[in-house]
Amino acid sequence: MNFRWRELEKTPGVWKTENLDFLLSEYESRGIELMPILSNPPVWARKKKDVLTSLPDHEEWRKYVRYFLRNYSDRIRYWEIWNEPDLFSFCDFNAPEYVELQRIAREEQKIYAPAAKMLTGGFAHAIPQYSHKKGFQEYVLANGKPYFDVHAFHGHGEFTLFRRQEEEHLRPMRRRTGVRSPWYANETAISSYGIGEKRQAETLFKKLLYAWSTGSIGYNWYNLRNNGYAADAEHHYGLVTNDFYPKPVYVVYNTLATVFREMEFIRKHSRQDEIWILEFAGKGNRAVAIWNASPEKVADQLVSFHSDASRVEAIDLMGNYRPLALHDSILIHKISAMPEILLFHNCSPLNDAITMAEAQIENPAVPGFPADLELMLFNPFSEKLPVQLSLNCGKGVLAKLPDRIVLPPGEHRGITVKVSVTGEKSRQDNSLNLQIKTPHHSSQLQVPMKQALLIPAKRQADNWDFLLSYRKQVVPLFDADPGNLYRLWSGPEDLSAKIRMGTSCGIWTIQFLVTDDKHVQPYRGQDVWKGDNIQFAFHIPGQNSLWTAGLTLAAGGKPEIYLWDLPADFTNEKVLKSWKLDICRSGNQTKYEVKIPFSSIGVDSVRLKQGIRFNALINDNDGYGREGWIQIAEGIASNRSADLYPLIVFEE
Repeated sequence: MNFRWRELEKTPGVWKTENLDFLLSEYESRGIELMPILSNPPVWARKKKDVLTSLPDHEEWRKYVRYFLRNYSDRIRYWEIWNEPDLFSFCDFNAPEYVELQRIAREEQKIYAPAAKMLTGGFAHAIPQYSHKKGFQEYVLANGKPYFDVHAFHGHGEFTLFRRQEEEHLRPMRRRTGVRSPWYANETAISSYGIGEKRQAETLFKKLLYAWSTGSIGYNWYNLRNNGYAADAEHHYGLVTNDFYPKPVYVVYNTLATVFREMEFIRKHSRQDEIWILEFAGKGNRAVAIWNASPEKVADQLVSFHSDASRVEAIDLMGNYRPLALHDSILIHKISAMPEILLFHNCSPLNDAITMAEAQIENPAVPGFPADLELMLFNPFSEKLPVQLSLNCGKGVLAKLPDRIVLPPGEHRGITVKVSVTGEKSRQDNSLNLQIKTPHHSSQLQVPMKQALLIPAKRQADNWDFLLSYRKQVVPLFDADPGNLYRLWSGPEDLSAKIRMGTSCGIWTIQFLVTDDKHVQPYRGQDVWKGDNIQFAFHIPGQNSLWTAGLTLAAGGKPEIYLWDLPADFTNEKVLKSWKLDICRSGNQTKYEVKIPFSSIGVDSVRLKQGIRFNALINDNDGYGREGWIQIAEGIASNRSADLYPLIVFEE
C-alpha cells in the first residue's frame, strides 16, 4: 500500500492519517499485514514543484520517513522505498539521487525501527532493452547495498518473460553487484485483458511457484480487485471483478494457499528446460507442481515417480482432487501445458522423476520433405511392460508407428518414424496426438511439429502467408507502467499486418500490408527501428550470419532500406543497389513491397525449395517514442537467433 506523502501531509507538520489508521486496523483484525511504499512528496517538499514524481527535499524526506518509522514500527515489518523507481512515470530522478534517499531512510530505520526490514523500490524490469532508465537497477544494487535488506522486483507479464528476466538478467546482475540480500517478487501479475481469464489464472500458478523455487521470500499479486470495466489492461489485473465476483485466478490463489500452506520448497526435478517439476514438502506430505511451459515447442511427457506414499492425488487449478493409482510403488503421470499438482500423502523424499515417454519432431515437415518423429520409451517397472502406440495425425499427415512393443524391465528404447505432410497441413500450428497405453496407464501426448510454411507458386489475391493481429503476437514496452497506458496496443486498428511472398524469374518478392493508426518516423539509418518501420530477417543454411533488414517510409515519403546484418561474403553497398523497395500509404494502411534478386543473397530455386528461416516484426511509434512491436516469432528485437523462425519452403 502506498503511504502517499502528498495525501498525508498536505501542510507541513499537519498529518492526516485517519483513513490510513482505519485501514491498518481493519487489515490487522483479519490477520493481514501491510507493506508500505514511501514516496510521492507534496508540492512544498518537491525539488520540482510541478512534477508529482519529483525528488523530495532531503531534510523533509527524513522527517516523513521518521514519522512513520517512529509511530508504526510496532505494526509494520517491511518498508519499501519508492515504487518502480526505474520508470520515469514514477520517479523523475536518477539512481545516485535515489540511493541517497535509501541512505537517509536507513539511518532513520536504525534509530526508530531497528527490527524492520528495508526494501528497495520494486523495480519494474530487468531486461536492458526494455528499461526506460538504463543501468538504474544495477547502480542501486551496487551502491545501495548497505541501505536495504531485501531486493524488490516486479516483472509483470507472462511467465516466460518473468523467468527470462530472473535467469538471464536479475540473477547475473545480483552476482555482478555482490548482492546477497534475498529478493522478493512483491508486485507481479498479468492482466486478463487481451489474454483471457484462463491464461491469467495459469500465469499466477507458474509465476508464484517459480519465484518461490528461485529464492523469492514472498509473492504479491497486483491487484485484488479489477479497477473498473474499461477495455484496457489496467482495469483487469484483479483476482476478483470490480463488483467482487471471483475470477479463475482467485480460485487458483485459493488452491495454492490450501495445498502449499506451511510447505517449503525442496528442489526442481526436471532437467529439460521447459518441463517443470517442482517438489515441496510439509506435514509429512510432498506436493509436486508440474507443467509444460512451451507446448508449442516441447511435447508432453510421461514421467514416473517412485514413492512410498500411502496414496496420491492430482489437484487441478480449481482445487479439484482425483485419486491416482500406484503400481509397484510407481506413479505414471502426464505433464502437459495445463499445470497440475501431485499430492503424495505420508511419504519419504521422492526419488528423481524419470521420463517414461517423450517425443520430438526435430526437423519441420513440408510436402516432399518428411520429418523424423523420434520417440523414447522407458520401462520403470520390475516386470515386462507391453506398450500400445497409435498416432492421431489428422488430415494431410501420414506416419506409421508399431502398434505394440514390449519393454523388458529397466529398458530404454528409441523409435524413429517418418512423418509426411501434404500442402493442406503444412501451416504453422500443427501438432500430432500420440496415444500411449500400458496396463497401468493411458495418456495422449501432444507432439508439436516445427513451424513450416509452403509458399505456393500461385495464390489468390486475398491469400496471405502470415497474419499479425493478435495480442499474443504483441511485445509491449510499457505493459507494467500505468503512466503509459495510452501507449499500449489497443487492437488490430492500432497495429496489425499481413505478409505474403513469392518468387518469379529469379526474384523473391515480399509484400507487407500494415495497418497503423499513426505513422511516425523521424529516424534514418540504423535508428529506424525506433519509429514506424518493418524489420525482417532470414537465414539461409550454410551462410555464416543472419540477414536482418529494415524497410522504412521516411519523413517526406522516401522509402529506405537499411541492413543491420549480412553474411561476411556480401557487401552492404552491393546488396542495397540490387534490392528494390516501393512503399505507399493510404489512410491508416501502408503497403511495402521489396524485391530481392536470388543472386544478391546467394540462393537459387533449389535452395528455396529446401527452405530458409524467415521472421518479421513491425515497430510502432505514435509520436511518443517506440511503444513496442508485433512479430511472427522471437529472435529479432532481442537476441538475434533464427532458431525460432518459421521455415519457409517455396513451391516450384
